[in-house]
Amino acid sequence: MEALSQFLSHYLIYMIMGLSIVTALGIVFSKNAVHSVISMLFTMVLVAGVYLLFDAEFLAAVQLLVYAGGIIVLFLFVVLLVALHKLENLRLYNTYSLVSIVLVLFLIVILGATFYSMPFGAAPSVVHNIIAGGSTEAVAMSLYTKFILPFEIASVLLLVALIGAIILTKARAEQ
Repeated sequence: MEALSQFLSHYLIYMIMGLSIVTALGIVFSKNAVHSVISMLFTMVLVAGVYLLFDAEFLAAVQLLVYAGGIIVLFLFVVLLVALHKLENLRLYNTYSLVSIVLVLFLIVILGATFYSMPFGAAPSVVHNIIAGGSTEAVAMSLYTKFILPFEIASVLLLVALIGAIILTKARAEQ
């Protein structure tokens, strides 16, 4: 009975991951910005589902609260406040479709190679560390010891995006 349960849970994980790829494609290729944000919401919820299936409840809760809750609401406010009908006339959308298709195919190949190389039945080491050491403590220890460089790079990228948004907003206000 346990073997059947483990078999079904693996296929459930792959189905949820496949659905998250489909919804991520919906983000990229949607012509309506609101539909793109809704696809992003579904993607975030599905990623939280994957975390739950790996017994990482803390990460699932953070995923739902921070990303599916806060970030999506922020994106919806931005989409609704910015006059997107003016930007559609400038043809800023779908100008990089070929680049997007190439990058998505590259991502699918990398994810496929990663899933193919994963041992079928063993949890990845990061997930195993989260389960073994208590979710919050293990995440903090991994984040601030082994993954400090990617964490700092992400924080610098977020700071650059924040400064860029402030400059763009200031430039529009002066016009």
